[in-house]
Amino acid sequence: TVIFVDIVGFSDMCKRVRPIGVLRFLEHYFETVDKVAEEHGVTKVRTVGDGYLAVAGLMADMGVAQDAHRHVLRAMTFGLGVIQEIQDTGLRLPDGQPLVVRVGLAHGPVFSGVVGRTCMQYDIFGDTPNLAARMEQTCPHGGVHMPVSSFTKMRADLGEDLESAFDELRFETHDKVEIKNMGVVDTVSLSFKGNEEGIERVLASSIGDDANRAVAAHIGVLAEQFRKASWGGAEKRDSGEGADLDEASESEPEEEANANDRTGVSAERRTSTSRETKTKTDGNAAGAPDVVVDVRDRSA
Repeated sequence: TVIFVDIVGFSDMCKRVRPIGVLRFLEHYFETVDKVAEEHGVTKVRTVGDGYLAVAGLMADMGVAQDAHRHVLRAMTFGLGVIQEIQDTGLRLPDGQPLVVRVGLAHGPVFSGVVGRTCMQYDIFGDTPNLAARMEQTCPHGGVHMPVSSFTKMRADLGEDLESAFDELRFETHDKVEIKNMGVVDTVSLSFKGNEEGIERVLASSIGDDANRAVAAHIGVLAEQFRKASWGGAEKRDSGEGADLDEASESEPEEEANANDRTGVSAERRTSTSRETKTKTDGNAAGAPDVVVDVRDRSA
């Protein structure tokens, strides 16, 4: 399941706020979304501007079989968790306006990989990411939006433990929503406003589910290992480069002294050779010298 999270009114806000303020806000905001993603066992793919792209279930094809468990449900609860976290923390835009997000998701096949030669980036491709992006763009403010097919898949995976919690939620159906380059799609949305208590119950039940906790823990461990491998390697490279620089700095005086020694020897050799040549030339002033001496420096 592919998830897009986007901030409502971000571009307009950027026109009114200094760049440093926008960057500080994004740093805090993305850290918040990262935390919610780990809680729900969702894998972050990348960010683009204020957009956050994540996926649930993809790790099942990479050796983490648990990630296939209720991936549509985890995608939806992740989106709802982001909205609730914003509400609970009172996070606002840098200009003081309320922070409102849209969440779009869709499930289906994708392919992924690292592309490019410079600034290489892991990404996911296919119709499913495109559909999820369209769901986000047509999503009601402060809600989650998905195709009917994803909603049906999610309800089929609920089980008895979550079925009662979901009965309290008021989902809205949208018939024949026009989707750019994809025709019309029947969709379902859930707004946070008016469903606060029911959403809180759903989030508590889903996070408390043993299988969900296992997925979140497993993916969290992998993320931590990746961070250690990435940042640890960078630190080692940095420390190694520093050591090389220190060694180079320490060796510079010695190399300079050796160079001076070699220069002195060469200069002395050239002086001695020049004197020898002058003596022989003076001794044969009447004609050509009996011995021709090569005065070129042979040390080159």
